[in-house]
Amino acid sequence: MTALAICGAAGSAMIATTRSFAQALLGQGLLGIGCAPALMGIYYHYGQVLPWEKAARVATTIVAIGSLGALVSAMPLELLVSTVGWRYAVASSACSGAPLQSISVERSRDHLALNGRRIFFYVMRRRAAAARSAARSRERRRTLREQVDETLP
Repeated sequence: MTALAICGAAGSAMIATTRSFAQALLGQGLLGIGCAPALMGIYYHYGQVLPWEKAARVATTIVAIGSLGALVSAMPLELLVSTVGWRYAVASSACSGAPLQSISVERSRDHLALNGRRIFFYVMRRRAAAARSAARSRERRRTLREQVDETLP
């Protein structure tokens, strides 16, 4: 994750110092590579621990909160751009993005390890329950087949 955060910061720096469309496009791609794992990690986590109906609702809520965050952050960003210019605004994003995300990753590493073990055991319990349910279904079908075979001439 830290490497991807650095990739995103490099993309921001590339956009801030761009001299051509191709360089800006590459910087935007790097920025996307740096930001996408945060959202995908949330989707993966909730997809693993919640039933699909709830996971879909949570994913929709996450997108709504992200959209609200984009609207709320537009005003301070616009003030910064009008004050110092767009290049400096993007450069400040590059300078603050990687350290903040690295701190976030370091602080959440222990929490993720603990939750990872919890998720693993939760998934294993669900799989075991599903296997037991499938075995009961197979047994019921076999019993029904035997009953039908006995009644037919």
